[in-house]
Amino acid sequence: MEAVRHATKYYESRSGGSQKVSSVEKDNVGWDLNVVAPTGAVLKVEVKGLSGRDVVVELTPNEYEKMKDPAHRADYVIYIVTEAGTSGARSHIFRYNAEISKAKELIWVACDGRQLKIQDRVAARLSAPYDPIE
Repeated sequence: MEAVRHATKYYESRSGGSQKVSSVEKDNVGWDLNVVAPTGAVLKVEVKGLSGRDVVVELTPNEYEKMKDPAHRADYVIYIVTEAGTSGARSHIFRYNAEISKAKELIWVACDGRQLKIQDRVAARLSAPYDPIE
């Protein structure tokens, strides 16, 4: 929640391009925000918030598929907020870089040159009904 507010504030600001931001979090499209530039170009922004300083996040299968999809990846942005919800909150914005990506390796780069290390993972959701022991 705090991270989405952070990203929205950034993209609506002058330094973020004074762009129009709309949430699509509940639409299950594979990203959180549509960011529309004055030119009409649309960024698909996936937002992740972290309490710490390390930039380590996981994507859902849907988010990861959209990130890799040739129809979306040129406009797909990973916006990570570290120390979210604090006065030290900092954004790390990664975009796909077609120039340095290889045939099977897709590369997302921040403006400071850092590259995301992408590790494929298989995950599971664990749950159990609440059954108090009496």
